[in-house]
Amino acid sequence: MRFLTKLQDLPEGKKKIILYFLVGLTGILLFSFYFVNTGSKIKNISGEKLKESFFPREIQQGLKKGIESSVSIFDLLKIKDKY
Repeated sequence: MRFLTKLQDLPEGKKKIILYFLVGLTGILLFSFYFVNTGSKIKNISGEKLKESFFPREIQQGLKKGIESSVSIFDLLKIKDKY
């Protein structure tokens, strides 16, 4: 209780310094927890799961079909150029 009265009696500048210090310390602790947690999650993800998280199977199949159809269109264009 005496700590609070001492804190209240401090000049405004010192109160702000203490406040900013505590906010900065809290921010650093939260960021360090975030980075440690993110690092452990990245280590647990396998390559295939990462690929599926960016491109679900439906999109992967659509991309394969799109690539196959574009190849056949380009082949047709080459044939037209030859004649």
